[in-house]
Amino acid sequence: MTVYADGFILLNFLLDYLLLWGADCLSGAGRSLRLLLGALAGACFSGLCLIPELGFLGKPLCQAAGFFLMVWAGFGFDRLFFRRCLLVGMLALALGGGGYLLRRGGHLNFLTLAAVGVGTALGLRGALRGGCAPPGELMTRVRIRLGDREVTLTALRDTGNSLRDPITGQRVLVAQWDAAEKLLPVPLAREELESPADAMERLREIAPQLRFRLIPYRTVGSSAGLMLAVRCDQVTAGGQELGKLVAFSPVTFSENGTYQALAGGIGSC
Repeated sequence: MTVYADGFILLNFLLDYLLLWGADCLSGAGRSLRLLLGALAGACFSGLCLIPELGFLGKPLCQAAGFFLMVWAGFGFDRLFFRRCLLVGMLALALGGGGYLLRRGGHLNFLTLAAVGVGTALGLRGALRGGCAPPGELMTRVRIRLGDREVTLTALRDTGNSLRDPITGQRVLVAQWDAAEKLLPVPLAREELESPADAMERLREIAPQLRFRLIPYRTVGSSAGLMLAVRCDQVTAGGQELGKLVAFSPVTFSENGTYQALAGGIGSC
């Protein structure tokens, strides 16, 4: 059987992108453009395996290294790296199992493999959203723009969250502390958010062009408090405007990093 390197590399690039895209949908990373780099890394590694002098790349340890390289190139390395590796691996197994069944039926080609992969990714995504999220609490992607900075967060839609600006009545999106590091052009430590009044005074001196506010809040079982908030240029979810205020909490909302913000009264994406 003759194997053409260009076709082999292209096929692996498309399949690798499909696997990374499926993991991106499931994890909510929102890195669709960077996935191309990961797919390219995986395809190039597969192409190197065709070179006789590099036959050692076909050994299990080298294959595992190539797999981790592909996921690292596609998503970067963070606390969810190994979870995303697991997602990609599970999708690869599902894709391989579907391809095996189709091959037995004599109908195996790239389009059928792609259909199996897309169906698996979408099915798992729907199952995770529908089966794991409690009623009234769904995940949604939120885009926040402040000046020339823009961040995308996964927010938990909580109908019990009614936080609003007491002056304007606008809804307030609550983001965990590390979102401030990415959004604000000035450094803001997590500990500073525990004293929001002092933090606002310092930030106003450093960045007077930004409009900071203190938002009062109250949670069940705790006394009232204040959160530091900033007025952004745009806050949207699924094309829907969510107001302009984003408040920063000094706590981490999700231990496994599933979501980084809390929003109430908005539709799912």
